[in-house]
Amino acid sequence: MISLMRARMRRRFKASPSMVETKKAVWAISERVLPIGNRRITRNFRMFSPCSAGSARSRATLTILAANQTFPLLLELLSRAGRHIETPVPIESYVDDDDKRVAAERLKELCDYYGSDKAQHKYHLLYGSLFAERDSITSVLEVGLGTNNLDVVSNMGVDGKPGASLRAFREFFPQARIVGADVDRRILFAEERIATFFVDQTDPGSFAGLAEAVARGDPGLHWAPAPPGERPRGSNARECLR
Repeated sequence: MISLMRARMRRRFKASPSMVETKKAVWAISERVLPIGNRRITRNFRMFSPCSAGSARSRATLTILAANQTFPLLLELLSRAGRHIETPVPIESYVDDDDKRVAAERLKELCDYYGSDKAQHKYHLLYGSLFAERDSITSVLEVGLGTNNLDVVSNMGVDGKPGASLRAFREFFPQARIVGADVDRRILFAEERIATFFVDQTDPGSFAGLAEAVARGDPGLHWAPAPPGERPRGSNARECLR
């Protein structure tokens, strides 16, 4: 019965070219208007998309299933093969002596003072443990400055303070040069012992430019022209934007 209906529809479309054009137009509009369509899922996630025939909906469903299951199944395979998988431990356990505790508490004070949310998420406990000997650290790189521009993915909200962590690190590591990188050119800045650069984590080539600039000792702000009508940011803006 279904095959008979399909045959009738095909004959009807062939008899009326205008209906064929209407169908094509409807499909084209749906592809543009729908935020995520079945075909878009399989096209954008080719690594997980089944290389087989089938309806767009069923192939999209299998694509999502594969994306969600691949890494958990890899962990299961490692476990069954006898490979050791680390068991998560409380982050508080890293602070296991007085020096680490003092360093962690100092970093928390600085993060809270400058407006960084790292202490709220307890990152200071891990950093304080790893970098208790603060004077021995000579360089720090942080990717992601915490933009407060809402048109950028993973922004910190309107109350976010871009560069807050960099300023906390500058005071926490008195001998270090602090380098920051972000995809939002509008929040890049330069201050004493702080240089910031443009980096797009989805474009490995941008990291090559960052490495070259850092190796040269550039003061920062490169690849970051000021938006139209605005003055360049940063105390070294004239030298940085030559």
